[in-house]
Amino acid sequence: TNMARKEILGLQGWRVAFIIVGVASVLVGVFAAIFMREPPHCVSSTAEMGRGWGAVKAELRELLRYFRLPSFCVLILQGCFGTVPWN
Repeated sequence: TNMARKEILGLQGWRVAFIIVGVASVLVGVFAAIFMREPPHCVSSTAEMGRGWGAVKAELRELLRYFRLPSFCVLILQGCFGTVPWN
C-alpha cells in the first residue's frame, strides 16, 4: 500500500513517513553518542611530516594508495559512466 496517499493523524502520509525516519535517525545518533567510545588517536605519519609541501606530498601518497584497491577503481569508473548524459 502506498503510505503517501493516505492521511494519518491529520497529516499526509509522506510527512508521517518523513517524521518517522527523522526520529529514528536522531535516536540512532543519540544511541551512538552514548554507547560508542571513540578509539584513542595516535600520531600519524602525515603529522610527523610537518607543514607545507611535505604534508601535501604525504596526503597525495595516502590518496594514491586507494587506487591500488580494485573495488575503488571500479567505483570511480562507474561514476565516470554515470556522468555521461545518455539521452
